[in-house]
Amino acid sequence: MEFHLEMIVKCLTNHKLQKYWKGFEAVSFAFYNKDNVYLYNHPKFKTVGYHPHLLPWSNEFSGDTIILYEDHPTAIVNLELHEEFEDLYAICVHELFHGYQFLMGDERYADELLMITYPLSLENMELRIQERHHLYLSVMAATNDERNQAMNRFIAFRQQREQLLGEYVLNEYLIETLEGPAWYVELNAYAEKSTLPNEEVLHKFSSYLIDELESSANIRRSCYGSGLFICLLLDELRTDWKEEFMKSELSLYAFFKQFVDQVIIPFEKISISKETEDIMQSVKTIREKEFIDFISLEGYHLYIEGDIKSTGFNPMGIIGGDEKCIHKNNLRIQINDAEYFLEKPVISYYKADLRNINKLHLVLDEPPTFNKDSLILNGIGEIKGQYEVKEDGCWLQC
Repeated sequence: MEFHLEMIVKCLTNHKLQKYWKGFEAVSFAFYNKDNVYLYNHPKFKTVGYHPHLLPWSNEFSGDTIILYEDHPTAIVNLELHEEFEDLYAICVHELFHGYQFLMGDERYADELLMITYPLSLENMELRIQERHHLYLSVMAATNDERNQAMNRFIAFRQQREQLLGEYVLNEYLIETLEGPAWYVELNAYAEKSTLPNEEVLHKFSSYLIDELESSANIRRSCYGSGLFICLLLDELRTDWKEEFMKSELSLYAFFKQFVDQVIIPFEKISISKETEDIMQSVKTIREKEFIDFISLEGYHLYIEGDIKSTGFNPMGIIGGDEKCIHKNNLRIQINDAEYFLEKPVISYYKADLRNINKLHLVLDEPPTFNKDSLILNGIGEIKGQYEVKEDGCWLQC
């Protein structure tokens, strides 16, 4: 692993990063496991050569993401999630690009809370499947005429979805704007280090676009794929688009449309296919099963009720339900002015706003320590309140 890290660090120079995106500069970055953090390129910590600044792990380092560490944007990557050199390198480039977006002052952010309440609609699902199919055809087209026809069909389906779901669709565009370019540089970084042919690399990265069940079940994640393919189209339409895009305030999709010879295509009557109906049922079943499986987990079930604030969450790890959701990992909460980090899955219940939680359902590896007016949860901390032990677990009112 140390050999991997040294090889990766040698590749992460600004000169090499700018092969993927002109102007791309590296912020600080860190690799970590459950014990240690290996920090590089941070202005507050001097290191020699390719050696890291070594830190003990803390819960600031969770997930593959960009954080502010010691007031400096820092890309972080979990070593336990990636085994191969090219995977580790490519995801680090992805997260570094988010740091570059931060340095550039890019504020085209999506409303992550809105995506959690994204409605299940057969009409939208049918249109979205068709839309994504034509985006794929646009990139794979053999001639300019084929590309133009496919791009216009892609745009027409999107316009129809805008009429149907409005702000939800516009929010998809903002996720594409943030994640599409990061997925694009990740693809290029992976292709450079991988022994796979370019066609197989593209196929590997296209699953978030063309897998109909995956893209319907995971709306946010699927925007990585559509954003990537819009970037690939822009490569064909305008060679110097990257610098211009970084200076723009437009979404990636709106920016792309400027370079398409658009033809007005009338809206079509939506006909729901049997395949789409089956996908809808599968999506509902998948979500319901997640909640059923959680409730059936072995362990000590703890229910916390009261005024609970969500202060941070992983938008990629949320499964939405009816005024409840499963946080698969990394939920940060505040109870009575005390902060807690919940690394393992938890169900949160809320009214209207996911950040204002009225109940949490946790499954602990072991029972808490019971004090007179508090519980001590191993690995989480002490939570004050009145509790009652029942057959199905413990209920804590805080």
